[in-house]
Amino acid sequence: MYTVEQAREISLLSRSLGRQIGLLIDRRGRVDMVIVGKPDSIYIPELPHSRTGATRLRGLRLLHTHLTPDLLSEEDLMDMLFLRLDCVIALTVNPLGDPVQWQGGHLMPPKASKPYMLDAPKPWDQTETDLMGTALALEEELSRQDSTRESQARARAVVVSVSPEPRTIQERNLDELSELCSTAGIAVCGRMIQRVRQVNPKLILGRGKMAELEVTALMGNADTLVFDGELSPSQLHNLADVTERKVIDRTQLILDIFAEDKKAMFNVNLEVFGIRNFLEMLRYVSADSDSVYRILINELKQQLKSGELDVSFF
Repeated sequence: MYTVEQAREISLLSRSLGRQIGLLIDRRGRVDMVIVGKPDSIYIPELPHSRTGATRLRGLRLLHTHLTPDLLSEEDLMDMLFLRLDCVIALTVNPLGDPVQWQGGHLMPPKASKPYMLDAPKPWDQTETDLMGTALALEEELSRQDSTRESQARARAVVVSVSPEPRTIQERNLDELSELCSTAGIAVCGRMIQRVRQVNPKLILGRGKMAELEVTALMGNADTLVFDGELSPSQLHNLADVTERKVIDRTQLILDIFAEDKKAMFNVNLEVFGIRNFLEMLRYVSADSDSVYRILINELKQQLKSGELDVSFF
């Protein structure tokens, strides 16, 4: 986990500077990065994506000091969750610069009761724990679940609504979005609704809500986040900075359906599918696709004529 020398050195240095000190340590025990934080927090810079994926952890553990008796914080756990670290360890330091005790936390497999597990605090020099075995076991479980999902040939997604509209409308919109996902062959395994006064044009979700969304996705073994509405380029960029899951919006989902299989759009009941979705599809029918346009219109007319589509639905 860490050596006695590492614990002593970063504890003394942390107290001398009055700042948290962090070490990112790889699975061979080598220090990959040294981080100097603030008195009450630590910022982990962008890490390379070379080892990450749906079934893999980062291959790094974070050991960092706390200058108060407080052990792992929610922010520590969110860093572990977002960065897919093998584990995160908080080492408390007394006023003399001596290490006191440590607490570790690690991720749990999807569908566990909690997304992470906290170890009981231990004296700083009692470091016997099989972190490598825990990380490898988690990757094996993630790989097994991913293989099961691949055998079912369906992606899994969490649908998200961030809007000033009433919750009832957001729920209805997510019902429609879920139907779109089904048409695209995506299984919806969770949803999140966030009502805001005004949607932030740069940050669609704050860090706290984004952490909640990551937990929901992790618990449902989701590889995709589908947002209702249309995301701006800056929103997409900022989301990509905090999650490695695929992020798309309603518009992109419709385009994906259209690109994948045009006929798939016609094999749905429009009342269930939603006239809004249908009309949005028409927006993306190119001018030279007259035959496709006619098929869509004819499908609408047939469902109206046969009574399959209740006009009061509009």
